[in-house]
Amino acid sequence: MEKQSVLIGEIVLENEPRIALYAQTPIPLSNTGVVVLKDKLAFLLDSRFHASDPSRPYMSIAEIQEKWNCPPAKIAHLVRCDRLHPLVMNDEAYFDPAEVARVLSFR
Repeated sequence: MEKQSVLIGEIVLENEPRIALYAQTPIPLSNTGVVVLKDKLAFLLDSRFHASDPSRPYMSIAEIQEKWNCPPAKIAHLVRCDRLHPLVMNDEAYFDPAEVARVLSFR
């Protein structure tokens, strides 16, 4: 069974850096399911939660390689170490550009 990681949004804790929140589902969700999940979590987490922008484009592995001059093995390592969280769509991995920038700017 293939799991799906969904970028839910960010949470802000006082003066701390923003924290990206991901949900892992046992089955892929429809776009409507993702929106409902985000709404329910926003309600549960109160006003400090900011849902992710569904219109923000995700980056493919090839785009990460080109922009950051990063080999695929490095990207796979960051996924295994739970530092990058892919969204799998049609058997292809895509990544949130903000998360990629945060992780790869410190390498």
